[in-house]
Amino acid sequence: MSKNNSPLFKQEEYKSLTGIQLTYLPNNNPYCLLAFTFLGGKLARQVEKINSSKANSIAPLIIAAYFEKKGIKYLLNDSSLTFYLEYQASDMDSILNMTSILKGFNLTSNELESLKAELINKSIQLEDDDLDKLKSMMFLSEEKDDLNKLISKVNLTDIKNYYSGFICVSKMRVLLIGKEDKTLILNELDQIKDTAHKPEVGIKAPYEDYSKVKKGLSENTSSSPFSSIYIGVKLPKREELYKQFGDVLFGMYSYLTYFALGDLSKFLKAADKKSLFFSLSENKLIQTGEDSYLYREFKTSEADKLLTYLKNNQKISVGVLDFNKVKKIIHMDNVYLPYNKKQAMDKFISAYENNLSLNELVTQEGKATFSLLNSLCKLIKEDNYSIYVKRGKK
Repeated sequence: MSKNNSPLFKQEEYKSLTGIQLTYLPNNNPYCLLAFTFLGGKLARQVEKINSSKANSIAPLIIAAYFEKKGIKYLLNDSSLTFYLEYQASDMDSILNMTSILKGFNLTSNELESLKAELINKSIQLEDDDLDKLKSMMFLSEEKDDLNKLISKVNLTDIKNYYSGFICVSKMRVLLIGKEDKTLILNELDQIKDTAHKPEVGIKAPYEDYSKVKKGLSENTSSSPFSSIYIGVKLPKREELYKQFGDVLFGMYSYLTYFALGDLSKFLKAADKKSLFFSLSENKLIQTGEDSYLYREFKTSEADKLLTYLKNNQKISVGVLDFNKVKKIIHMDNVYLPYNKKQAMDKFISAYENNLSLNELVTQEGKATFSLLNSLCKLIKEDNYSIYVKRGKK
């Protein structure tokens, strides 16, 4: 059992007898969080050897829905699947319920058919997701299949193969936050073993073709009186960025959200001068397999005026003073990470998706400099963007 302390916050790392890595952030809050993160996610082309039925993109949805019916929350990303539980300290019943499901995945044929029917009923909503529409514009090299057909074709063997290939000890990382006896958790982890049937799983990076980014505009209508504008700016290939920057690249990713609009204060002042009225609903970096892009969502009653302005203000830039302010914000967020469970879990997942420990990611954030971030921003092509608009009812 190894132990490691971060310079910013108390962090302990342990390994179960079965090899599962546990990251423990102790604090005095009686409300705890336990999260199990696995490689995989819903990006179908990550999976090479599980099966040939393209069920890879559906299996995580089925597995997540199965856990949800058992009272377990989940986060399904393109590169990972996380099950998590928020509970009161010493509530062993909740912990045992969660680990017992992981120890024995007993999905039946009848349960599968019921989950498939529910997913098909939801599929219209899933296909209408605005973020997915923007993503499809940015990554047109992705194969698109009819969602209902994929759901209807998936069988129990497909799901169990995916589960055995990904929801397994070798791909599992566990986060524990709160006032808890980690020995109890480790005892439970000691009993989680892989299923007897373990298919060979190969992971390959998604194929990218940057010439197929659909630059420009795609539109739809909305019943709302306000319009929504979604913008994605695609980053260069992560493999190429990693060759240039190394692990500090993933530390700099934490800064990019703050600078997705360049100097945000200047952006807002310039927009105000042009009498543009809007709200910025979301502003973040989205990592999808080997692809990453900056995502922004606006709400406005003046779609055309805002669109014209946004098309002319795509440059990603950063100033020294703003960089120093953001560095202090990130540092203080990390100091109090054990007391912000949601932020800690998100950072833990991001670290895992980039093959880092939580402590390593925090360390790389501290190593980021203005010069390095400025060099990264210069590589982001301002014309490599897509815009999706849902126009409000006039």
